[in-house]
Amino acid sequence: MSQLKTDWVRIATEGATFRNVPIERQWLVDIAETYDPKTYGARIWPDHRRWYGAWGDVIEVKTEEHDGKLVLFGKLNPNSQFIMANENDQKVYTSIELDPNFAATGKAYLTGLGVTDEPASLGTDRLKFGAKERLETHQYGAPEQLVISYPAVDSEELITPENQKAFFSIVGKFFKSLTPHQINSTEHVSNTSEEEPMTKEQHEALMGQFASIGTRLESLEAKTEAFSVKPPETEEEQAPAGEPQNGITAEQFSTLNETLTSLTAKVDGMETQFKTLSQETGGQEPDPAGLGEQFSVV
Repeated sequence: MSQLKTDWVRIATEGATFRNVPIERQWLVDIAETYDPKTYGARIWPDHRRWYGAWGDVIEVKTEEHDGKLVLFGKLNPNSQFIMANENDQKVYTSIELDPNFAATGKAYLTGLGVTDEPASLGTDRLKFGAKERLETHQYGAPEQLVISYPAVDSEELITPENQKAFFSIVGKFFKSLTPHQINSTEHVSNTSEEEPMTKEQHEALMGQFASIGTRLESLEAKTEAFSVKPPETEEEQAPAGEPQNGITAEQFSTLNETLTSLTAKVDGMETQFKTLSQETGGQEPDPAGLGEQFSVV
């Protein structure tokens, strides 16, 4: 709920109205005497229509005598929809809704308040929510500069024996783990494809190549670990100045990198071939065994 509360605004004046329905003085007297939001709150309605939703509440009323006529004043609590419409110069006049015999009391009661684009009653205030009032409904923080910085990282520090060993270990395990998954996938390739389906022998040969790649990567991992072991030095044979004291040399790492690049290219080629063989074609039906994802419609 909006925290905006208006000052006293004139919402009705006794006497004739634009719609030729006069407002009786006693009605306004009764409303000022009986209105209590805790008993029955009068909501604010755009054009008296309910389907838009309420735009706020009347929180207090009173009457005053002006130029020989009784005037009904109210304090309003508009919500964000009403505030937005008012900023666009819409729904700026009020029109009261009342029950002349509220709850069989014999007295009039304010049951609602319509807001319109043009006056319906005479002698009502034009609503304009001031900038000061709108600011009270918002909270603002002081602007602060946001600075994003990244720490400097030496690329040579990233090429450590531990990182190299972990890399080859992960890649090798990945290729070896493909075998059971690919076997399950290829069993469901449709026989309606125009191409020859992959035979069990071809599949086993392909999986053997994947396993071979995993084995070769594990071999590279072992070599990397061997390169990273620092051999014992004797007094006569000390490492020359400027030569790395542990880990592999840049030349050795370059050789390993070229080998891995070659393996990656071969894997990419086999992956493309496998995707072509396992791709669904027009008219292909799902596996009747129902091995896909299952769900219920409720």
